[in-house]
Amino acid sequence: SAEFRIGEATGYLKAQQPGAQVMCAVRQSAIVLPKHPTSPVIMAGMGTGVAPWRAVTQDRVVQKRRGMEVGPCLLFYGARYAQYE
Repeated sequence: SAEFRIGEATGYLKAQQPGAQVMCAVRQSAIVLPKHPTSPVIMAGMGTGVAPWRAVTQDRVVQKRRGMEVGPCLLFYGARYAQYE
């Protein structure tokens, strides 16, 4: 059965009052993409989630819609633990 879980950031933001100021930090991505958009991208979200890979895929979709030639994207997705696969 699926378990409902609120993430740490979501829980924190949910507890704030409207208009509250919150501090955040933006870090450089650890994802390194090929220089050429025609190169294929192999992505693996093994228990870490697919949000970063969703962003990569969305970027490729935008490039394609703008008429650029883009390479294929392949996503491997799985659970952190074998018993949850």
